[in-house]
Amino acid sequence: MQYPIDIKPNGEFFLVTFPDFPGAIAQGQSSEETLSAAADALNTVLEFYFDEKFPIPMPSPVESGQSFIELNSGDAERIFLLNRMSCQEIGLCHRTEGLLNTEQPDNYGQWMQEHRGTISPDLDLDF
Repeated sequence: MQYPIDIKPNGEFFLVTFPDFPGAIAQGQSSEETLSAAADALNTVLEFYFDEKFPIPMPSPVESGQSFIELNSGDAERIFLLNRMSCQEIGLCHRTEGLLNTEQPDNYGQWMQEHRGTISPDLDLDF
């Protein structure tokens, strides 16, 4: 699961924004620092969503050449499960990227098998 990020120069820094989480921002001076700060910002936002049990937006498609933060398969599974639980509790289910939030994709098992162990970065999102 890849969340796209937008990186723009901002003086001596690079500013990171998240199309799927409008309030989340990060900055860094180098490429490595910027991506690390972006991963931390995404981790913080997701922790908030998990703590509050809010449905989490599914990632927008990553455009060609666009940077992204990739979640490991365990975190992706937590998102699917939280969205399913949230949808059932509030009785409001909607389509996201052609998929009902109460459902896992038809190829979910295959996707999990292919992506298990893919960590970039390793986010700790216990809830």
